Amino acid sequence: MRGRGIGTAIMQAIVEEARQGTRQIRLKVMSGNAAALRLYLRLGFEPVGTIPFYTELVWSADRSHEE
Repeated sequence: MRGRGIGTAIMQAIVEEARQGTRQIRLKVMSGNAAALRLYLRLGFEPVGTIPFYTELVWSADRSHEE
């Protein structure tokens, strides 16, 4: 199902809901999952840390004006 825009549409809806509530989104993605990392980075998430096998990313409403 990759490449059909489904993940992007879901995450955009989640980001929009977070933006309206001025909330932050945190998630972890397997470091080897390049497609997921690209998606999250494209949507404005920023890496904030790593633990074995995972990268932690955050999206903040207070920096959404930069998107």
